[in-house]
Amino acid sequence: MNNRSIYLNSFSVRIFLVVLLFTVIPLFTMNIITKYRMERLLQEELSSQTIQNISKNESYIYEKLQSMAYYSSLFVNDEKLRERLTNESYSEYENMNYFNNLIDKNSILDLKSTFPMTKVVLFDNFGRVYSNWSMNYRNYDFLLEEEWVKKSREEKGHVTWSLFQPSYIEGEDDEIHISLARTILSEGTAGSPIGTIIVSINKKEFSEALMEYSNEGDFVYICIDKGEVLMDNDIENFLDKDEILRIYEETERNKKGKIQIKEGGNEYLISYYSLPKPWEFNGQIMKVFHFTDYNKIKDSISSITRSINMITVIILIIIVFVLFITSRYLVRPIKVLTSKMDQFSLKTPIEGIDLNRKDEIGKINRSFIHMGENINTLFEQLEEEHKIREQYQYESLRAQFNPHFIFNTLLNIRWMAQIRGANNIVECIEALGNLLSYSMMREKEVVTLDDEIKNIQSFIYIHNCRYPEFVTLTTHIDEELLNLKTVKFILQPIVENAVIHGYNNKEGEINVTIRAKADDEKLYIYVEDDGVGISARATREFERTKEQVTLTKMTGIGLANVDAFIRMKFGKEYGLVIERGEIQGTVVKYILPIISGGNDEVKEGIDSR
Repeated sequence: MNNRSIYLNSFSVRIFLVVLLFTVIPLFTMNIITKYRMERLLQEELSSQTIQNISKNESYIYEKLQSMAYYSSLFVNDEKLRERLTNESYSEYENMNYFNNLIDKNSILDLKSTFPMTKVVLFDNFGRVYSNWSMNYRNYDFLLEEEWVKKSREEKGHVTWSLFQPSYIEGEDDEIHISLARTILSEGTAGSPIGTIIVSINKKEFSEALMEYSNEGDFVYICIDKGEVLMDNDIENFLDKDEILRIYEETERNKKGKIQIKEGGNEYLISYYSLPKPWEFNGQIMKVFHFTDYNKIKDSISSITRSINMITVIILIIIVFVLFITSRYLVRPIKVLTSKMDQFSLKTPIEGIDLNRKDEIGKINRSFIHMGENINTLFEQLEEEHKIREQYQYESLRAQFNPHFIFNTLLNIRWMAQIRGANNIVECIEALGNLLSYSMMREKEVVTLDDEIKNIQSFIYIHNCRYPEFVTLTTHIDEELLNLKTVKFILQPIVENAVIHGYNNKEGEINVTIRAKADDEKLYIYVEDDGVGISARATREFERTKEQVTLTKMTGIGLANVDAFIRMKFGKEYGLVIERGEIQGTVVKYILPIISGGNDEVKEGIDSR
């Protein structure tokens, strides 16, 4: 495995990559999407704001044109002015003064605040002319012959308009005016015509009104059919006639809307709308094109997105740094624990890991320490069990007294005793032969309880050959229990101990009783004697050494060894219990598992319960 594979298999690297994949990348992607949507939203918002401003300009234009019409009404509806216009007795000078006073009187309501250069001229039916500018003795009667002025007389008091016409005032030949004409009737709104009033404003003032709610750098074009430009305030001449014509043709079918164009390296947002009647030019609808420099909008968007990108990058750097530190913090104790696991060996203390942590890592560390202690304990128990097994087998071999040689010798003696008629010697030798034959079955460790009892009977018979009627053996075991299986050679050490050590200072008959019962899936065997009894000190010593291998000898096999072997073989719930008899003597109780016939071996594993 190369270094790259080892690096990718590192737990910290995997944590880092997983979090990077499922946190940082989605966050970065979400930021890009959010930024894109924000750009679109900001564009829409700015475009909408521009449209709103244009709508305000449109309303503002209507308002100012209406103001011109309203201003004309101040003259039309003035009763004293109408009286002067119909009475020739008033001199032209007197009427002029009244005309000027009327303009001054209505200065608050007139257009001076919006159109300070408003021009007003009034004609009466007596050929007299009144104006708010110096006419320099020029005859302006030609205005009455203009079609739009004649039309006002036909309209009988209604306003007629002349839009974007050359100035009719002397000295303003290069100026363009927006004018209205209105006939003054004798009864205000009815009667016969008694005069005509004309109100005019300069195109420049009107174009300034168009830009009232516009952004800095915006400009406006007002066009009629075929893209003909009536007026504009494009001082820098960003657009030529062909470009204006193309824009007009592109928007000809729509009355209002917005488009974006690129021209001369600049990008513009064009908001357009059509002026409704009566604001027409010679019967043609006028369309207003409002140009907004979109580069400024894009610069604003770019400034915001740069800030967003910078904040996002900073956040991502912080997240990656915190992720890197966190992953190392989490993985470092795991690496330490892994190293300690690799170095673990029996009976070697585990050091260098933090057991005081309160998190899951601390729990794992403490569990590892506990596991190591358990392994050492189990290994020590396993060693102890092997020692017990070896000790027991060793003591068993010592107890057999080289049975092959002795058995063959006894056969010769038995035949010699039979020839001479010494039957008691024959029976004694036969009992000893049975005893030796039983111990010689080394390949057969599992025997029946009946085999164990017969072995004890042969052992007692041999003792009685030397001391007639010295030992009396009594058994109380049901027939079905005799067929149960157990390991051989576990009763003789206890019986031999009772015979040899139970009656050191007593003369007479020795009584040994063996009984058995089955209860709660266990086999209980009792070996009782009526001897001097075991001492309390010996009993305490036995209990103290139950978990240890004792070297105390009882005909070659220690009492504690028998107990340890039973517990090792079948489990810790089995073994020996030593008690004093009710009156005298000692009772040794065997606790064994119930093993039915048919099994050739007793499996070690019962002890694992």
